[in-house]
Amino acid sequence: MPRFAPTAALFLAMLACLAPLTPRDAVAQDAPKPGENSATPAQSPAGAPAATGGASAPSGQAATGAPSAPVARSGGFSGRYRLGPEKAVVRIVLFTGYQCPLCKSVEAEAMKLARSRSDVALWVRHFPMCPDCNPGAPNMHPNGCWAARAAEAAAILHGVDGFWRMHEWLFSVSGAFTDPQIEAQVKAFGWDWQAFKSAMQGPQALELVKADVNAAIALGLHYTPMAFVNGVEIKGVTTVGQALTRAVEEVVKLNPPATGPEADSPPPASDKYVDDWRQARVAPIVPDGSDWSLGPADATATVVVFGDFQQQHTRELWQSLRAYTADKRNIRLHFRHFPFNGACNKQVKNPNGNTRFGCDAARAAEAAGQLGGVTTYWAMHDFLLANQENFSAELWKQAAVACGLNPEAHAEQMNADSVRAAIEEDIDAAVRMGLTGVPWVFVNQKPIPRWRLDGAKVPILQRIIDEVTAPKK
Repeated sequence: MPRFAPTAALFLAMLACLAPLTPRDAVAQDAPKPGENSATPAQSPAGAPAATGGASAPSGQAATGAPSAPVARSGGFSGRYRLGPEKAVVRIVLFTGYQCPLCKSVEAEAMKLARSRSDVALWVRHFPMCPDCNPGAPNMHPNGCWAARAAEAAAILHGVDGFWRMHEWLFSVSGAFTDPQIEAQVKAFGWDWQAFKSAMQGPQALELVKADVNAAIALGLHYTPMAFVNGVEIKGVTTVGQALTRAVEEVVKLNPPATGPEADSPPPASDKYVDDWRQARVAPIVPDGSDWSLGPADATATVVVFGDFQQQHTRELWQSLRAYTADKRNIRLHFRHFPFNGACNKQVKNPNGNTRFGCDAARAAEAAGQLGGVTTYWAMHDFLLANQENFSAELWKQAAVACGLNPEAHAEQMNADSVRAAIEEDIDAAVRMGLTGVPWVFVNQKPIPRWRLDGAKVPILQRIIDEVTAPKK
């Protein structure tokens, strides 16, 4: 007899590690993804759905099957509307958005499982990438909040069955609809349009959507879709083929008992972010030719930051690192350039996302290092971060003087081929290492997908560095 039997949670945790976390709808660390157009679309008119276009013909089909009543979320992990049995061997919770393309494919997989199996229960919850109901999100899906509110309005007026009917229609049109389109569909369902419109525009629908957003944030969600099976996040759900189906099949093989959602308890965001780092694949850290580093070469913890001197979160991250590591001798810090400006960074295609002086600041720091060595580089580095709000063509002269350099020589060096090559080397290294936004931080060659969490008792970075530097038992 084996010493232990594998549990469903253990298997799911193993499956979650099969693929890196690189969904297309991921929210970049603190800035738009390089090469992605993040210009903000027009906001929806107050109290009316946005006409986003691209809607396909409404299906008009009601959800099949007979979903049971909503399950109260008391001591368990579920949602408001359940599809499937009250007690199930497999319990899927999916955070999604109706305008998210990857969500659409994962949702179809989840719905197929719930409809074809009697041992699967499914709950769907909202996380639109739209600031109208999700203040921290980029406006990637401008009609996303209205679509979520439409689903909730259907539930308010027509119960669980109404939710699933509207849910399916919304995904069939990719969450994009005009007033006439949704009015026609509501009437095709045999519902009263004025009552529906009032419910969709009313405060209750909005608060229900916001409740899901807040729940997702508490779980550390920062991309969609986010899928859980029996309370365990399936991190490869968009990068491993049929990951959700595979997870379900393997859990069923273990023959766990059918239970309700009270058996499931995902970790909070603070634990998830640390665990994301633990499970991340080791990145091929490309050596920094300039090697402007702080700390011993044989340090237990090596921290590499890609950043932009003009970006506020880069400064915040670096200041946090310096404050925490100032009295520690077993940590080595590296700062590498990723100016978020298309003038020197070909990965940045969006002029609206540029930092105006990002390229100049990177050149100023690199030129200082090439002229004066490591000490001068770090003096310039710290000067630039401290004077972030004052960047201008004149600041580089003041910075040179403050760092003990000849301003004319420094200005000339800023335009040198060696400076340009060093910055390009860092940018190319970031791309090869899978950078999705700045600042981007690695600890011992593993990326930290989210380094910042407001309200965390212990900062995420500190927890990770403490774990790396703790004496081995």
